[in-house]
Amino acid sequence: MDAALDSFRKAVRLNPDFAPAQYNLANTLFDLERFDEAEPVYQHALTLTPPHAPALNNLGVIQASRREYALSVETFRQAIRINPGLSEAHFNLGSSLYELSLWREAAESLEQAVRLAPRHHRAFKLLGDAHLKLGDFEAAEAAFRKAISAKPDFVDAYRSLGLMRAYAADDPMLSRLETLEGRPDLSLDSRCQLHFTLAKAYDDQRKDNLAFDHYVKGNATRSDITNYDIAEDQALFEALTAAAKHLAALAPATRDTTLKPTPIFILGMPRSGTTLVEQILASHSAVSDGGELPYALEFGLQLARGQVPASPDALLDFQTQYLEAVGEHDQGLACVTDKTPHNFLLTALICSALPHARIVHTRRKAEAVCWSNFTRYFTSKHTGYSNDLEDTVAYYRLYRTFMDQMGALFPGRIHELDYDQLTENPEKLIRGLLDSLDLPWEPACLTPEENRRSVATASFRQVRAPIYTGSSQAWRRFEPFIGDAFAAFQQ
Repeated sequence: MDAALDSFRKAVRLNPDFAPAQYNLANTLFDLERFDEAEPVYQHALTLTPPHAPALNNLGVIQASRREYALSVETFRQAIRINPGLSEAHFNLGSSLYELSLWREAAESLEQAVRLAPRHHRAFKLLGDAHLKLGDFEAAEAAFRKAISAKPDFVDAYRSLGLMRAYAADDPMLSRLETLEGRPDLSLDSRCQLHFTLAKAYDDQRKDNLAFDHYVKGNATRSDITNYDIAEDQALFEALTAAAKHLAALAPATRDTTLKPTPIFILGMPRSGTTLVEQILASHSAVSDGGELPYALEFGLQLARGQVPASPDALLDFQTQYLEAVGEHDQGLACVTDKTPHNFLLTALICSALPHARIVHTRRKAEAVCWSNFTRYFTSKHTGYSNDLEDTVAYYRLYRTFMDQMGALFPGRIHELDYDQLTENPEKLIRGLLDSLDLPWEPACLTPEENRRSVATASFRQVRAPIYTGSSQAWRRFEPFIGDAFAAFQQ
């Protein structure tokens, strides 16, 4: 590849307008994942000859890698206009639409991709994910099964399929998973997903010892990938706490009234009920469900932890960036939810930079939250603690101390919502929630399971059922294996 790169560079020096050399140079840089260098070469090459569909497809991939999804959508569409049979462009278009939360449009593009490439296992998997978010479980299951048919060792599809169903004792899918466990060539991530999928299957069958064994193995494998150290999060919370005092001392940022909408941050520990709360609010006629949006952490974490000095200008910069990004998800409504749980790390910044934003802090029994985190396959860089029960408990205690401090620093800005009380007395808690958000009562909020809007997290199945109680006791089946890991919560 390096030798090819040298030759193509010489060719374009000899004749900068020789399009084949420019395309070959750009393609080589692309294959080497040197995207910043490849992009201007593609741009120049596309001016030399009629647009080239594969080059436009690669250019779109570069744009998507920078999360410029709206731009990449237009680039992929241009590639498809030139070559409607380019299956990879349809797949990439579907991927970018998916990232923009345009699930239906994503599904349509992915259907085209699999029509053109019937063995495209990744397209079938993403198509299944899109159908899940649209609430079409039957179509999602069919897509996941086609992904597995196209690639029988595609563990990611097995895991998604397993989240949709309960495994019976004689389930043929389980024997296939057990066979896969003996494969020595699985990647670390595939092996990690396989352990979590087997754990779920044994959990369904109440084979608690086998389930716990695979939860431990899955988390241990994930730890090998992340190299997580709880000391890093301890330092993070110290920095956040110190920076929060500086942020609280600043006058709240002046709101740019031209920027819409009103964000409703639903935050707290993962698995604390954020998805249910979002579905309740999204059942309201004035609220759009944004899902788990990356923007606040992307634009604000350095400021929130003090790596960028707090100042009025810094607050306004964050406000502008965030509101412009979240405005893509408001569906023309007055309010939009952002239910990224770890936005709680930014509580001080949100209070200071977004004076009109609303914050809902969901809380749940500590043991239930920690156990649920331990039993989920996470890929977020903020969830490394969940791969060990002791680390999960330690992180939970850091989080609770921090949120107590935020409540004292910003009195009246944070609405506390107890998940267990919500499931036991939904109407009272939902009325209080809507009052805190200055939203009028709407009976539809009592039946979030009838809301057909998308659900983009591991809780998708639960929120398609009526609000129910008892889920916070699921961990007790595993008490013999957990030992004294939760003893700290009894103190």
